[in-house]
Amino acid sequence: MLVLLAFFIDQMEKRCCGLFGAALEKMERLSYLRGQVRGFFLTVLIPDWETLYNAIIHGYKEPVLVADTS
Repeated sequence: MLVLLAFFIDQMEKRCCGLFGAALEKMERLSYLRGQVRGFFLTVLIPDWETLYNAIIHGYKEPVLVADTS
């Protein structure tokens, strides 16, 4: 059931999120995109999905860091 749920979420993201589709096109394979996303989450504090996908699509020179001021 979890595999079907993951497949459904991927399909919905492809259809509804232009940034996800562009990032997937750039990375060519879903497994490469997942690896890139995992790498970002392990090394950088990402404020939102839009920032993450834009960094994958357009590249990045410096990590995006957001200070936690709470």
